[in-house]
Amino acid sequence: MDDVLNLARVKAELSYLNRLDEIREINVASLKRLKEARDALLGRGSEVAEISTSRRL
Repeated sequence: MDDVLNLARVKAELSYLNRLDEIREINVASLKRLKEARDALLGRGSEVAEISTSRRL
Protein backbone atom coordinates (compact mmCIF):
# COMPACT_ATOMS: atom_id res chain seq x y z
CA MET A 1 0.00 0.00 0.00
CA ASP A 2 2.90 2.35 0.69
CA ASP A 3 4.14 1.83 -2.86
CA VAL A 4 0.78 2.87 -4.28
CA LEU A 5 0.73 6.00 -2.13
CA ASN A 6 4.31 6.87 -3.05
CA LEU A 7 3.54 6.38 -6.74
CA ALA A 8 0.51 8.65 -6.45
CA ARG A 9 2.63 11.32 -4.76
CA VAL A 10 5.33 11.07 -7.42
CA LYS A 11 2.74 11.33 -10.19
CA ALA A 12 1.18 14.36 -8.53
CA GLU A 13 4.55 16.06 -8.15
CA LEU A 14 5.49 15.31 -11.77
CA SER A 15 2.18 16.76 -12.91
CA TYR A 16 2.84 19.89 -10.84
CA LEU A 17 6.37 20.25 -12.24
CA ASN A 18 5.06 19.81 -15.79
CA ARG A 19 2.53 22.57 -15.18
CA LEU A 20 5.26 24.85 -13.84
CA ASP A 21 7.30 24.16 -16.96
CA GLU A 22 4.32 25.07 -19.16
CA ILE A 23 3.85 28.31 -17.24
CA ARG A 24 7.57 29.09 -17.60
CA GLU A 25 7.37 28.58 -21.36
CA ILE A 26 4.36 30.90 -21.56
CA ASN A 27 6.18 33.52 -19.49
CA VAL A 28 9.31 33.30 -21.64
CA ALA A 29 7.22 33.75 -24.80
CA SER A 30 5.41 36.72 -23.25
CA LEU A 31 8.68 38.30 -22.19
CA LYS A 32 10.06 37.88 -25.70
CA ARG A 33 6.97 39.57 -27.20
CA LEU A 34 7.23 42.42 -24.69
CA LYS A 35 10.91 42.95 -25.48
CA GLU A 36 10.17 42.98 -29.21
CA ALA A 37 7.37 45.50 -28.67
CA ARG A 38 9.67 47.66 -26.54
CA ASP A 39 12.40 47.52 -29.16
CA ALA A 40 9.91 48.45 -31.88
CA LEU A 41 8.73 51.42 -29.85
CA LEU A 42 12.26 52.55 -29.13
CA GLY A 43 13.09 52.32 -32.79
CA ARG A 44 10.19 54.58 -33.84
CA GLY A 45 11.49 57.88 -32.55
CA SER A 46 14.30 59.39 -30.58
CA GLU A 47 11.82 61.05 -28.23
CA VAL A 48 10.57 57.69 -26.98
CA ALA A 49 14.14 56.40 -26.67
CA GLU A 50 15.20 59.45 -24.66
CA ILE A 51 12.31 59.00 -22.22
CA SER A 52 13.05 55.31 -21.79
CA THR A 53 16.78 55.75 -21.23
CA SER A 54 16.29 58.62 -18.81
CA ARG A 55 14.10 56.42 -16.62
CA ARG A 56 16.86 53.81 -16.34
CA LEU A 57 19.30 56.33 -14.91
